[in-house]
Amino acid sequence: MGTFPKKVENWSPRFTYGLICLVSLVFMIWKGKSFGFWTDEFAQIVYSGMGKTLLESFLVIDPTPPLFNVLANIWYNLVPWGERWLLLLPQLAMVAGIYVSALWAERLGGARLGVWTAVLLAFSRMVITHCGFEFRAYGVYLLAASLAFYSHSRVMDAGNEKVGRWGIVYWLSLLLLVYSHCLAFLIFFALAFYDIVLILRRRIPWTRLFIYFFSGILFLPWVIWIVYAYIVSKLSVSSDPSAAFSIASWMPRPGIMDIPDLCSYLCGNHILVLLFFVCGGLFVLKKIADAVKVRVFDVELEQLLIPCWAAAFMILVMFVYGQNRSGFPTLWVARYFTGLFPCFAVVCALGIETISAFAEKRSPTALKAMSVLFFVAIVGVHLGNVLADNISEGNLSHREATEVMYQQPDIHDEDTLVMTSMKSFLEGWEEYYCRKQGQREGIGLRSAHDVTEEELLSHDVVYFEYAYGYGSADREQLTICQLLESKYSLDEEWSDVCLRRYVRK
Repeated sequence: MGTFPKKVENWSPRFTYGLICLVSLVFMIWKGKSFGFWTDEFAQIVYSGMGKTLLESFLVIDPTPPLFNVLANIWYNLVPWGERWLLLLPQLAMVAGIYVSALWAERLGGARLGVWTAVLLAFSRMVITHCGFEFRAYGVYLLAASLAFYSHSRVMDAGNEKVGRWGIVYWLSLLLLVYSHCLAFLIFFALAFYDIVLILRRRIPWTRLFIYFFSGILFLPWVIWIVYAYIVSKLSVSSDPSAAFSIASWMPRPGIMDIPDLCSYLCGNHILVLLFFVCGGLFVLKKIADAVKVRVFDVELEQLLIPCWAAAFMILVMFVYGQNRSGFPTLWVARYFTGLFPCFAVVCALGIETISAFAEKRSPTALKAMSVLFFVAIVGVHLGNVLADNISEGNLSHREATEVMYQQPDIHDEDTLVMTSMKSFLEGWEEYYCRKQGQREGIGLRSAHDVTEEELLSHDVVYFEYAYGYGSADREQLTICQLLESKYSLDEEWSDVCLRRYVRK
């Protein structure tokens, strides 16, 4: 593993990180048009597009802090229409975060550790899926977390000396972090608690806490605003089932087996990478045991503990929280832990380096062969799954259904109703796929949950898109769907895009 590098003179590892990030970016740009947007991305279009000002995007009432809303607002009005252009924003943030994560890993264990960290992140199916192929905050969340970990490492390295410009960088990265996602504050607190321990050990001065204090102060305005919005929503007489603070039944109460499942997700749902994670964790435990024997925790070990500590802290806190939130949003959703991708990648890279050490003892040829094998296995499986459309959120067909509807000659007739089983954020769908940002006339999408009996029966033709959440439960609960099937005849169905055309009997 080598000693802790105070300064890296060799430029070639940095070039390698950049090349890895470039390959990942090119792959995402090439594949980026393959997946249409889904409900949460339509919500992002509502929050950041459709004529919203920067202030309106900042003040959106949503549990997720508004950093990405503001960035997406600028981007949305800057680039041409098309998923490939819109997704370039989170993709650029993602690869920038990967590069910074590689720099962080390099400081922890050398250039090879940095290269493996870059590979594990840049070609992870789950990183690409959620950070690169979704028009949401996760790419920026990954970048902010990477910046926080890397700049914290630089500040730690200063010890009791003045931190200089890296103190400012760390302060800014913490501010970006807490404004990037609702769970990012747990990484903030994990690093703060770690520094408190270092202060108690007299490794760093107590004034270092001012960085956290001033970051928290600048985060308070948004916290006050969102608490105010929450109180207002509670006091409101009418209750909107699609409101941001409604009970989220899709957030499960975590069980003990959900922890290894989450770890697998953060390893890209790749069994080999999960094995590397176990090996890396054992390596860190051995380093701790050796340090306890000699009672010396050096700078190298202190730095090496950060990814393990941050991951353990965040997962444990959210597990305990979720256990005590039965019937309420538990926030136990795998993609909410995006900020831990750099930590898991570093630990997995440590596992690869641990295995490599055994191969290197046998022969340099064995080491090279094993490295090539690991690289092919990691990249091949991840990208193969992406190319096979094997992604976690599935591939909803709202975009394709829209194009089929626009090919129908009666779609704009007055006696035609266009209805969908999707409950909310139809404005984003109408804006992006129907109107194409003003390039053509809309079709007036309506949710089956909002259409009245009188409104339905006033139309002779109904197009019904049922891709989202339309199962047997909805057929029984939605009176409008029962009425549709009793008063109308199925005239045509496009099952590949979950679209039906009904005609009045």
